[in-house]
Amino acid sequence: VKKADLEEFYKEHDPSKIEKISEIAEKYAGYKSLKLARKLKKKYGKREVMVEVVGDGGELESSTFALDGLGENEVFRAILEGGKRIETIHTQETTLENIFIQVTGQELTT
Repeated sequence: VKKADLEEFYKEHDPSKIEKISEIAEKYAGYKSLKLARKLKKKYGKREVMVEVVGDGGELESSTFALDGLGENEVFRAILEGGKRIETIHTQETTLENIFIQVTGQELTT
């Protein structure tokens, strides 16, 4: 993906709408060529998961773990088995807007 192509594309399109349209078109119409958003997100995203648990004092504690080998990660397993209340678990996917900023070094303007 060329920087100039991304700049021109995002000047004319809303990244969140592009993402949603791509998902719908792929799911319902079988358009395989629309997997670009997913490919870009995989390329520029992180293969990590963030876990937030409620600590002993009621505060949120967060830890980040690599997805590769997650099931064998002793710290991750201790969180799951430790009895603390898990507040959230999220993969650290990126957005098309973040990819644009990373590639071009510019914020999107509306």
